[in-house]
Amino acid sequence: MRKGDKSFYEPYTKYLLNQPRGKIPSDWSNAGKRLLEGVILGYDMLPPANSIHLLRLWKDWCNVEDDDFKDPLAQQAMIEYHTRADDAVLIPLYDLHNHAQNMAVNVLVQVESGVKQNVVAKRNIQKGEQIGFSYNKSPHVDASDHKYYGTPEFLRDYGFIEPMPQRWWIKKIGFDVEERNHNTDDDDTGVKITWLCKPTPENETYLKDQLARLMTDVQPKLNKIKEVSGVGSCNNKQSVNCSSELNVPPQSELVIILQYFDTLTTVISAALQSFSNLEESLDDCCNDDDDCDDDDDDDDDDDDDEDHDGKGIHVKLKEKLNEQKKEEKKEEKKKEKEVKRKLKSEKVEKRKDNAKKKHAGAKIGGAHGGSHDHKDHHKVQNALIPGVFFIYEVYPFAVEISQNSVPLTHLILRIMAVIGGVVTITGWVDKFLYASDVKKKGFPGR
Repeated sequence: MRKGDKSFYEPYTKYLLNQPRGKIPSDWSNAGKRLLEGVILGYDMLPPANSIHLLRLWKDWCNVEDDDFKDPLAQQAMIEYHTRADDAVLIPLYDLHNHAQNMAVNVLVQVESGVKQNVVAKRNIQKGEQIGFSYNKSPHVDASDHKYYGTPEFLRDYGFIEPMPQRWWIKKIGFDVEERNHNTDDDDTGVKITWLCKPTPENETYLKDQLARLMTDVQPKLNKIKEVSGVGSCNNKQSVNCSSELNVPPQSELVIILQYFDTLTTVISAALQSFSNLEESLDDCCNDDDDCDDDDDDDDDDDDDEDHDGKGIHVKLKEKLNEQKKEEKKEEKKKEKEVKRKLKSEKVEKRKDNAKKKHAGAKIGGAHGGSHDHKDHHKVQNALIPGVFFIYEVYPFAVEISQNSVPLTHLILRIMAVIGGVVTITGWVDKFLYASDVKKKGFPGR
């Protein structure tokens, strides 16, 4: 994203840079974060867990430096990755597919991790129909997400309230919610509850306490905030109606918060009303060791709460980081072993070379013209196989090149010497040829 037009992925990164901020609670305004976590959720009394702390978890788990953590571009990159990545990678166009349920799901995602990701039609898709698949129930999604990932986690990770049907885990209490076709006489919520486990009396008390808190403490505050925000001038910092004590968030955040509040109170009310219709075949919500912890260990309870509040991408990110650290440690150990192996090999070769020199020196009266002692002699015998060794010692030498001018007289003398030599040799050749001719023909005049 920093490369801009120079990036090979410039069309995609440009699209990401043009996306609006504030899509998920972790990227909301401070007012929106306080209203959601502190007022609605009561600081993790209700799901989702880690509702506004994605960036902090990113900093802690990935060891992000302070400068990078405060960099708006780095934060935006993390938010886009969190809301779009699948199988730990960003895939252009694929990340435009929206969440769908039941009959609205029209494609099947097939993933070969690290190799390819296919999207194939699950049924006939009509012209103009939106392509969608389930973010938490598709076959390629982790099995833990199938069970524990629900409506609260959609708010945390994607910034929207999932339509019906929904799945909820409130602490250790799990249930599915779907709309009724007709309200019954004893049910005025309009929804049907299907329990994933049998809640205990303690669970019932907890839900009653939370519903009472929402209706008596939270709802009046929300009503007052709605009145203030309804003035339409809360974006004007000079407006007296926008009291800082009310912590009024932007309109887009407030709409999501109010929608989540209504959904939360509706499903808790429906769950309480359905306590009389529990199936006896269900296991107790707090009897399954995999689902909750019965002891007094706070650490274990915290771990269980995290599991029940949805595994989600937070825990996936932590697991991937742990795996990456393990791989890095393996590579470091491998490199250390390789370095140690090389050093050891070099030492062995050096010892062999020294031993060869000592052994050869002993044969010719010492490597340096001296003698060797009995101890060194036996060391060499134990270290070397008997044989004949040729030891070469190359000493450095220097060549000096100098230029001197030759006098003209020397040149003349050398030329005259050459001429004299030529004349002399010519005379010798002439005499030899003459003598040969006389010998063949006889002396002249006879």
